[in-house]
Amino acid sequence: MSVLISSFMIAQIVGFVGYALYAFSSFQKNRFTLLFIESAGCFIVAAHWLILNMPTLALMNLVYVYMGVLSIAFVRFPKLKPLLYLSFPLIFALSFSGWGGQLYSLLAISATMVGALATTLAVCSKLCVDMTRLRLLSLLSSTLWVACGIFAGSIPQILACGVFAYGHFKNLQLLRSERLSLVPEANAA
Repeated sequence: MSVLISSFMIAQIVGFVGYALYAFSSFQKNRFTLLFIESAGCFIVAAHWLILNMPTLALMNLVYVYMGVLSIAFVRFPKLKPLLYLSFPLIFALSFSGWGGQLYSLLAISATMVGALATTLAVCSKLCVDMTRLRLLSLLSSTLWVACGIFAGSIPQILACGVFAYGHFKNLQLLRSERLSLVPEANAA
């Protein structure tokens, strides 16, 4: 029993660290730093799900790591960008296999569809070099992940994705104010 409690507690600590890194990433100003910290957080969250014996969720987080690494790399190596498109079928396959192939309730179907849409937006955000677009798509994606967390009853997911969304929202406001300050005639009007 103590081994079970210990592995459960370790999983919670590891999950907390991973989700905290993931949430913290959205407050970064630099695209590279944002994607690097987000990927590191997803890698640690994958370990969290492995400790909890949830291999499908661990694999989904590893696909997010794959997306983050490729998003960093394709700026320097544009030929890698098509590899990012492999994320779509991987995530969709994992989304529907997570229920054991049995979508038995409206709640399960709703959570899966919201999660698939959130992931689609996340993949699209990784294709963006422009920080405003990346942040806007990430904000929409994380807002849907909050909804998915509500469907699943996952308080850590709701909190982490809520903080992640807030970070992107706050930085979108900063980007907007920076743009307005660069255009003097817009401020005079």
